[in-house]
Amino acid sequence: MKKLILQNIFFATLFSAGLNAAVIDVYPGAASQIGDAVEKANPGDRIQLHSGTYAGTVKVQRSGLPDKPIVISGLDPVSGKKALLNGGAEPGRGKKNQGFMLNGADWISIQDMEMRNCWNEVVNIQDSSYVSIQRCDMMECGQTAVYTRGAKTHHILIEGCRWTQDVRIYTTWNWTNMHHEDLKYYNGGIYGGDGAGGAVIRGNEVGYVFNGMRWWLEADTADKAQYQANVEIYDNYFHHCRDNIIEPEIFCWNLHVYHNRMDSCPKGAFSIDGVKGGEIWVYANTGKYERDGAPEEKSYTLYKFTRYGEKPSLEFPYRIYHNSWSYGTAFVRGSRVTADDFVIHFNNAYVHSEGSQGLGLKEWPGQHCEFDYDISSVPWHPDVAKLGYQKHGIEAKDPGFISVKENLYQLNAGSPAIDGGKVIDGFTLWYEGKAPDMGAYEGKQKVYGMPFVYRQPPGGALYKERPRIVRIFSRGNRLALFFSTQLDAKTFGAASISIRSANEKISVQQVRFDDATHSEAATLVLEKPLSAEIKSLEIGFNTPPMSLEGETATLWASDLRVVRIPEKATLVGLVAKLFQ
Repeated sequence: MKKLILQNIFFATLFSAGLNAAVIDVYPGAASQIGDAVEKANPGDRIQLHSGTYAGTVKVQRSGLPDKPIVISGLDPVSGKKALLNGGAEPGRGKKNQGFMLNGADWISIQDMEMRNCWNEVVNIQDSSYVSIQRCDMMECGQTAVYTRGAKTHHILIEGCRWTQDVRIYTTWNWTNMHHEDLKYYNGGIYGGDGAGGAVIRGNEVGYVFNGMRWWLEADTADKAQYQANVEIYDNYFHHCRDNIIEPEIFCWNLHVYHNRMDSCPKGAFSIDGVKGGEIWVYANTGKYERDGAPEEKSYTLYKFTRYGEKPSLEFPYRIYHNSWSYGTAFVRGSRVTADDFVIHFNNAYVHSEGSQGLGLKEWPGQHCEFDYDISSVPWHPDVAKLGYQKHGIEAKDPGFISVKENLYQLNAGSPAIDGGKVIDGFTLWYEGKAPDMGAYEGKQKVYGMPFVYRQPPGGALYKERPRIVRIFSRGNRLALFFSTQLDAKTFGAASISIRSANEKISVQQVRFDDATHSEAATLVLEKPLSAEIKSLEIGFNTPPMSLEGETATLWASDLRVVRIPEKATLVGLVAKLFQ
């Protein structure tokens, strides 16, 4: 499997034990020992697994408390090795040999384990919330790595994990057998099922699998427009996916896919087939297609739209901004009834393979679509002009990536893509030069769009969102903290928060809001600017802020990396207000 080193990724780790927390030691043997230890644990306790093999399935039905989860740690404190959980099953259909089964278990963290021979799921989560799976290696197993089920299942974090099924999926096996027939039990993803959503999937490596990520809502939930809502997928490395990389089914809502690398996917990196809902944000992703032994000689498309039979189609925008690709055709319609409305496509950069249709859009029937300010290495299809698209687009044999071969998608000096894009209302935060660049990078930095904010699904919410920090911007002596939902401004002031970095306390003098009563973003005025070497922060709430609905903030899954805004950048929209 190809390896990717994800640099400068610093996420919140909230699982330090409290003053009264206990460590419960477990030694190799039956996996049931782990479940037994969890039953004895109190919130904040750590189940410490020692290196060796644990056989069977771990069943968890006990909960921690908010920001005091019960931690199952597989990293041996002496040897530094990860514990191995062996589910005991060969690949196949209908197996009940999961690695973990959680039922009614909230605030659980599973860390630093290797899992093998787990079928049909590696981790099965039923009616459980605030579950974290971190730095786990799920190797050669699982139709679905993390499977969610039930309206009470929400807020699942998958972070820093590796998952693979079988190299032959990409190099040897028949696609039809895996999709419909004998090998259908490989048709899953790192995350799936019909839970309520609120998932964060980041910093993982997924390779040699059928799908990177796929969720399917069963018939009894198909009409419930709440499920798998508010999902973030970022900073992952997907490669050698035989079918699709991101494939929601039936319904999705407020899906954010950004800053991912997506290589060697012949059938379609994004598949929106019979999907109701929206809004979908896809931005600043990069990727290329290489055959690498696949039976397919070339890639089919990047974005696939097909509405099979009478399945629904999107009702809200599918926003595709600032991506950089070296693939074949970008857009291909399916051969049946199409569902390609509400596609908004700006500031993307493409290097196309020979014989492709480039951007595609041949006889494009979609309504409410916009395609402009993109750059392509091959000419637009004549239908693109007929449809009124790409009036400001650029055809350039070389868009000017530093090196596609080395996955360097920053732009060379003199690239026609520099300053060739547009300011996108409600998305663009800053740019350098006369205008935003085309492609995934603005200068040396990946493009950042408006941070994730929870949106209530049209069918009604299945849970209340606790505010969590989704992004931190820094400029001068100010920080802008973005939360996942709007705060009650009265509940958050300078005394509410403590910030440290490298054992140095950072003094917060004032907290400001753009709106005097509420906002999802707060500006922190610091005593002095952060030093250049600070990449992430340690944050604690002395008095946790509250949401407008009265929910207490959490540091669960908070992204505490510091994103620096260039001093010479032109600020736009909300960010301009926050740093004025």
